Amino acid sequence: MDQVDITVTLKLRPATKHDFVDSRNQYKNGTMYFLRSEITGQFDNQPYYISPDTNKVELRHYFNRNQVFVCIRHFDDTEVFITPVQPNALKQA
Repeated sequence: MDQVDITVTLKLRPATKHDFVDSRNQYKNGTMYFLRSEITGQFDNQPYYISPDTNKVELRHYFNRNQVFVCIRHFDDTEVFITPVQPNALKQA
């Protein structure tokens, strides 16, 4: 099987309370979010997920500082590009 590189582009927006809490005021486990640095404005390279282990005080801290972002729509605005990896020319030499 050929190896491929995959680039995923996500469109994000600032999170709202409703992204994380349901109508019974319970956290929605499994919700994916991203954190943006308050200092540099750069995003962490990894997604985070709401779970029973999520530090809710820390999440609230980030949320109150507008550092928490979610996908605009989970799949509608996601683009996936599959680019075949070229064989390494040095290995063939």
